[in-house]
Amino acid sequence: MTLARVSHPVDFYVERLCRDELFSFSRWGDGEWAALLTKRPGKVNCDGHRYFAELSEDLRAVLAERIRQPEQYDYWVAMQDLALRVYGGDIRRWLEQAGSGLEWRCADVFHRASLSGQLQPLLDAMAAKPLLIVGPPHLRALRERLPYRHFVEVPAKNCYTDLARIIREVKAVHALAEKPLVVSLSASMPAEVIIHRLYPYLKADSFLLDFGSLWDPYVGVRSRKYHESLQL
Repeated sequence: MTLARVSHPVDFYVERLCRDELFSFSRWGDGEWAALLTKRPGKVNCDGHRYFAELSEDLRAVLAERIRQPEQYDYWVAMQDLALRVYGGDIRRWLEQAGSGLEWRCADVFHRASLSGQLQPLLDAMAAKPLLIVGPPHLRALRERLPYRHFVEVPAKNCYTDLARIIREVKAVHALAEKPLVVSLSASMPAEVIIHRLYPYLKADSFLLDFGSLWDPYVGVRSRKYHESLQL
């Protein structure tokens, strides 16, 4: 099977944010696929998050439900280039067995915009909305660059162990926040599980956006190789 992906520039997503045209964006990178395919059992990823067996099961369940119930879970799924380079054959085989008819988007659109110095319109659009950051402690400093109203902290390592608490706290913020709420997730591999479980509750009035490590260099944490070349 082929894995053609829909490619839009970052402006496409910025314009939807500005117009309050709700969407949610779930990024499937090499870490998520390594976990789902049980490629690295018991090991940790580059940020120190363990590949738990239960996480593998949850990620498989997420995509299986997304495939079986496309009307209920109609958020956008996005595939990372690196995931295809590393696990492309295994990914295609797994999706074929799962009966996938998913439409995939390009997962690297925001990171590429950051690398090319074109991210400011996204920052401006998000700053104009009620914004909840879901991320590790160091992202609290993001307020200087991207003013947010709410913050739900995830552990810097092994955030999967706090999955239930994270989901509970996001729901609590959502219940009291102005709408539409923009929820920015930087929660490693469990982010896809968080989005999937929150989506039925938040999809009517919120954006759920998986930004991964996008914000790290904006608070002085250069956690990825491409961060070294950013001029911030």
